[in-house]
Amino acid sequence: MPRPAACVATSAVGLVLAFVSCTKSEILSTTDGGTSGSPGTSGVIVRQDASDEPPPPARAIVETSIGPSPVTREPCPVDKVTPYFTLGTFSPPAPVDDRAAYTNGIASVYCNVTPKDATGANFDVSGSIELSGPDGGKVTVSAYVRGTSVSGVVFTVGKNGKEEYLSNDCTLDIHASGIAAGRFWGDFSCVEGETLLLGGGKDRLCWTRGQVRLENCRQNL
Repeated sequence: MPRPAACVATSAVGLVLAFVSCTKSEILSTTDGGTSGSPGTSGVIVRQDASDEPPPPARAIVETSIGPSPVTREPCPVDKVTPYFTLGTFSPPAPVDDRAAYTNGIASVYCNVTPKDATGANFDVSGSIELSGPDGGKVTVSAYVRGTSVSGVVFTVGKNGKEEYLSNDCTLDIHASGIAAGRFWGDFSCVEGETLLLGGGKDRLCWTRGQVRLENCRQNL
């Protein structure tokens, strides 16, 4: 099936411009505009392969909070549920693209939502979302989704200049139609998010929660 024309050059100068503006293009006629055995029209048609277009950037929305754990008396730095790291907004939906500027930093979004078979029900999910700057932070997620069963859930949330919490004992609720190849939307809840104390000090446990939406993710590992 012929591919759509991306640009048309009508002179030798136009030919040079066509190659500048149409990468990985192909010439479909001779430089005098004629094809073999047919009269020329003094034109050159250059077509661009649609597969050469770069994929859209990964993007994300993140809202997280921390609060006292309901199952332990270990100290948490807050005594009530407190918003923590956020990126973009859910209402109205406003995802942030990878490498885009946001507040006072630059976002980094990398994610994989990989179908494991042709059923459309089994996926491996992983994602890493970061924001630089004083208002920034980090979230990482991973899970194995097998139909209605979810396992291997890991959730990490941190804020720049503050504690980072890790838990591999979390529940994950996936929103309706919230998972498909390349996209994911779910709610994480970890009643014992353990602080990652890189510099030593007293360990602390908090209830960490987050809503994470990932789009335009890679679909293979």
